[in-house]
Amino acid sequence: MSTLMHVVGAAQGRRPFSCLIRNVRIVNVFNDTVSEGCIGLEGDRIAYVGPLEPPYEAAEVLDGGGCYALPGFVDSHMHLESSMLTPAHFARAALLRDHHGGGGPHEIGNVLGLRGVQALMDAARGLPLRVLMMAPSTIPSAPGFEDSGYSVGAAEAAELLDLPGVWGLGEVMDFRGVADGEERILAVAQEALRRGCIMDGHASLLDGPGPAGLPGHRGCDSDHTLRTAEKLEEELALGFTVQIQANALNRELVAGYATPLRVQDRICLVTDDVPLPRLMRQGHLNHVVTEAVALGLDPVRAVRFATINPARRLRLYDVGGIAPGMRADLQLVRDLRTPRPELVLCGGEVVCREGRLVKALPQPDLSDVLRSSVRCAPVRPEDLVIAAPAVGTALVNVIAQDGVSLHTTRVQRELPAIPGETAALCWIAGAI
Repeated sequence: MSTLMHVVGAAQGRRPFSCLIRNVRIVNVFNDTVSEGCIGLEGDRIAYVGPLEPPYEAAEVLDGGGCYALPGFVDSHMHLESSMLTPAHFARAALLRDHHGGGGPHEIGNVLGLRGVQALMDAARGLPLRVLMMAPSTIPSAPGFEDSGYSVGAAEAAELLDLPGVWGLGEVMDFRGVADGEERILAVAQEALRRGCIMDGHASLLDGPGPAGLPGHRGCDSDHTLRTAEKLEEELALGFTVQIQANALNRELVAGYATPLRVQDRICLVTDDVPLPRLMRQGHLNHVVTEAVALGLDPVRAVRFATINPARRLRLYDVGGIAPGMRADLQLVRDLRTPRPELVLCGGEVVCREGRLVKALPQPDLSDVLRSSVRCAPVRPEDLVIAAPAVGTALVNVIAQDGVSLHTTRVQRELPAIPGETAALCWIAGAI
């Protein structure tokens, strides 16, 4: 880690830069501009930004080849577990796209509780991908409808929030309980308020400024579930940080936050959940940026929504921009509209080059913690049979999904019964 004396000395030319990146177009997320110049690094810090002509001294000089220099992407709402990967394996894919992520491990917490959260934190330690762990808040997620290995009340929340390295309270999915003033979930939120922690909100299906504002009144002042321009305007007016997922992007929503008159510092692009196939096929936060730009968002503003805004939301005040004194987390991309990094630096160190990881990552063994953690009876064929009349059809409830968003509705359909010793319903995927 660089000392302030070393950083200032390099900026003043009294000592060589540890690395100088020349011939780049620097994206300034503080004023939405792009300018040609150089970036001088001293260890893990940026010491100089701007035009620079020889003579200068640097231990290493990298030619940016006219690429755009962007801050490392910051994902302020994501769930690492959704990738089905360990932190190290996730980092191998995500380091090509992001540097920091704040996520709530409610899946592993639901199964293993405090021990699982601690194990995930230990596994993420030492990675150049910085993982900010949030304490899971809503466990079980659906009380009475699931078998959970853990339950979070005020005492458990306090224990989780006091773990060294926990950044705040993760997504409060029981938004209805928050709005209705239910004692258990409010006691959990109170533990976070007592510690001055960040609290991630979830205001799905709470319509109108009164109901929608209740989670914020109780400290849960972000939302990643909004899908309309009206909801965007409402939540910004209530002081929320709005977090836009790829599956919620549409032209109406993009137009709603593309206007220069709109509040700009509380809008973030996030991933939320990215399963492994999509992670490998499309990428991570860089894919969300690409989609937003394709729908009409200015590319520099899209970069801002994926860097300095989420960094401020996560209280990372030395991350998310390219300026003297800030952490040297950088990426060089050829095309600002489809940002795929050719070079990635974390803390001033090159970790990815031309789409390849060039730094070895620690990979702690989690098998002792995870082994035998899922306990269920063997599944038999008859367990999957839905009883039905011996002949004819039956009226059944079906979960319908539009194929575009994650929103689901309940519909009823007449499904034919399959004749046999035990009658069953004929279920054809996509036929309902």
